[in-house]
Amino acid sequence: MSILVLVQKQEPNFPAIVFSLIALFAVLNTALLNFVTASRLLYGMFREGLLPAWLGKLHPRRATPYRTLVVILPLVIFLALSGTLQFLAGTTATLILAMFSLVNLSLLVIKRQEPRTTGFRVPSAIPALALISNLVLIAFASRESHILALVFTGLGVLIILIRNALSRRLPSS
Repeated sequence: MSILVLVQKQEPNFPAIVFSLIALFAVLNTALLNFVTASRLLYGMFREGLLPAWLGKLHPRRATPYRTLVVILPLVIFLALSGTLQFLAGTTATLILAMFSLVNLSLLVIKRQEPRTTGFRVPSAIPALALISNLVLIAFASRESHILALVFTGLGVLIILIRNALSRRLPSS
C-alpha cells in the first residue's frame, strides 16, 4: 500500500496534488544530483587521463566542467525516453550500490595491504558488512537494471583499455 493511499484514508481532505508535487520535486532533485555527479565524474576521468582534454575545460567564471554537461545531456535524454521511471531508478540504484561495493572492497584491500597504526581506523567488519549488504541489495534489482548497469560498467572498462593501449603507443613527453 502506498503512502498516498494511507494518507487519503487517514486524512481524506488532504490534497493529492501536494503528494504529486513532492514526488515531482524528489525526482527532479535526484535527476539534478545525478546530472551534476556525472559531470564531475567525467571531469575526474579527464584528470586521470581517461578522457580527452576537451572535457576538462572549466567555465571561466564558475570554474565548473561545463563541457561534460554537453556530453551527458544527450545520454540523459536518451535514457529518460527509453524506459520507465522505475527502470531508470532501478538502474541508478544498481550502479550506486555497485560503486559502494567497490569502495568497501577497496577499503578491505587497503586495510590488508597497508595496515595503519595511527589516524582514523575502521574495523574490518564495517566495510565487510557494508559490502555484503550492497551485494544483497543488488541481487534484488531487476534483470534489466543489471544488464544496463553491466553495459555502463563495460563502457567504463573499454575506456580504460583504450586509454592504456593509446598510452603505450604514444611517447611520453
